[in-house]
Amino acid sequence: QESRSRAAPPPPPPWPPVTAVDLAAHREKYDALVSTAGDDPVKGLSARSIVPVMTALANGLSNDVLKDVWDLADADKDGGLTFREYVVAMYLTERAAGGVAPPRALGELPPGTFAALEVGEASTRGEEAAEPVAAAPEPAAAAPAAAAPVAPE
Repeated sequence: QESRSRAAPPPPPPWPPVTAVDLAAHREKYDALVSTAGDDPVKGLSARSIVPVMTALANGLSNDVLKDVWDLADADKDGGLTFREYVVAMYLTERAAGGVAPPRALGELPPGTFAALEVGEASTRGEEAAEPVAAAPEPAAAAPAAAAPVAPE
């Protein structure tokens, strides 16, 4: 008999793309949280509504990691999470609970990580997809403009 050695399957990527199935589950949970918490659906979930969910999902993560996730997800820094921000928070919390440290900036995530979110939001509004959640890395500081020559007086 011929013995064959089989390599173990490769590990899943650290940053798999969010899928339409993920979005549907997140939408259901988000809508239920907004409804039961009495939060404003336009402004999003308040910290007091979402922190217990993040903590339960966190599986022993430190408060520092959860703060990093919150800071990345709360894009407009208003202390609440819109659906888009909630998806980012849940994604980063799930990945962190699985042993993948949050990035320093969303721009460090692979392109397309949140593509389903863009398509899902656009299709529910009947629009083209919005700008990606994971923004491009910060541009390098612009070089100062050269001083214009001074004309003699």
